[in-house]
Amino acid sequence: MNLKARQHLLDFTPEGNEKARQANLAAVEADPTQLFGYVGLTFVHNNKYRWAGPTGNPL
Repeated sequence: MNLKARQHLLDFTPEGNEKARQANLAAVEADPTQLFGYVGLTFVHNNKYRWAGPTGNPL
């Protein structure tokens, strides 16, 4: 699942970011003890913050 999330992140689109978020959440649900899903979610949220701009609301 982590490789699938990375693939979507490398699309560099909001749609790809959302697909990466869903894949990372699935990875966390599948095995909460592995940190790869959590790390992937940090990249997703970082991208969302960047795309919101200085005055936008990223969340």
